[in-house]
Amino acid sequence: MGNSVLNAKRKTLVAQNHSLASRVTQNCVARPQQTEGPYFRDEMLERTDIRTDPGTGNQSEGIPLEIEFHVSKGEGDDCVPLAEALVDLWQCDALGRYSDVLDSNFDTRGQKFLRGYQITNSEGIAKFLTIYPGWYQGRAVHLHFKIRTSPGSDEGYEFTSQIYFNDSISDEVFLNEPYSSKGQQRVKNGNDGIFRSGGENLLIDLSQSEGKYKGIFNISLQIAPTNVGEKLDIKPDEYNLSQNYPNPFNNSTAISFTIPASGYLTLKIYNSFGAEVSTLINSNFHPGNYTVNWDAADMPSGIYYYRLKSKTFTETKKLVLLK
Repeated sequence: MGNSVLNAKRKTLVAQNHSLASRVTQNCVARPQQTEGPYFRDEMLERTDIRTDPGTGNQSEGIPLEIEFHVSKGEGDDCVPLAEALVDLWQCDALGRYSDVLDSNFDTRGQKFLRGYQITNSEGIAKFLTIYPGWYQGRAVHLHFKIRTSPGSDEGYEFTSQIYFNDSISDEVFLNEPYSSKGQQRVKNGNDGIFRSGGENLLIDLSQSEGKYKGIFNISLQIAPTNVGEKLDIKPDEYNLSQNYPNPFNNSTAISFTIPASGYLTLKIYNSFGAEVSTLINSNFHPGNYTVNWDAADMPSGIYYYRLKSKTFTETKKLVLLK
């Protein structure tokens, strides 16, 4: 075989290895976990297009958004695609409403719009067609996702977090109907207490074409191996209510807590006279770590108290609002 042929093959092999290394490096993106929030429902709706309510056939209005999850797992210094993982996606609609929820501002019980899951293919990819999410009081623009291996099994792994969007893109989107009917008084990323806990590492880059936005979200999971018969314990073992951050604060603060068991939970704010001024949580929760944001823009300066309460746990902490 001539030297020219060997050199050509070497060049081809080098190019292929360089291409593979580039793909591995590009996809090895570690992301922080964030709160699941109160609106996760394990509806088990396997579908790519999550815009419609399967019960009524009604489609959520809004600018189309295509998201590709590229999921990998770390193996030593490299990453390999994670196949057969279940990726859940759920979000609010253009007016800030989640489906299958009883909230103080809306009742969508029985509806299942903007929820669904996909199983990653051999390349670790799961694709969704949704809409650009709207906003609601106290939160920046975001959507939720959860990645699970072997759902329902004690050996399964679970990763829960959120995806955020560039403020400048949201500003443009919200000039259009139906978003514009809600106004522009939304929380920007930097003013969202949950975003400030790692949200800059959860931003998605979007491109726009043919009237829709598209984005790829690379995420690499560090899944610790387990021995046969060994359970992977990813649940906290005790209740914990953290001090709000920042404190003192001006207008908005984040409150984090941990719960070890499923159950009904309330998180309420009281003024210095003991009168209830806000209910942040009043719902059932699964075990996990959570963060909620209190928007106190309409409250006067002063000392307040927040109380987390379940059937078997109650704790109260003080916070200070300074304007």
